[in-house]
Amino acid sequence: MPLCGDLVFTCWGTIGQVGLIPTAGGFQGKAMVISIDKATALRMYNKVRENWSMELVRVKQSLELALMLSQQQRTSEIVELEARRATLETTDMALVVSQSQNEIEQ
Repeated sequence: MPLCGDLVFTCWGTIGQVGLIPTAGGFQGKAMVISIDKATALRMYNKVRENWSMELVRVKQSLELALMLSQQQRTSEIVELEARRATLETTDMALVVSQSQNEIEQ
């Protein structure tokens, strides 16, 4: 099985588009991944969940550090980190697999 590198999603859209919030990598929005088979879909889902969890831990640690260093002042960094944490904690993610259609047995 070939090794995969880092998983990077970049979403972008039109400035002023309703519902898009700017982030460091582009814009937040809805996303869908279409895979060639069920095994690939499951691997991608697991990879995204793992990276999502690691990002949530990173954001929480950054938020704790920012709160300690700011001496309880509400800086823009703290506001951004709290918004990012809320997004990471409340986003729904699902794996949807359709019925087989001429799929090769694995």
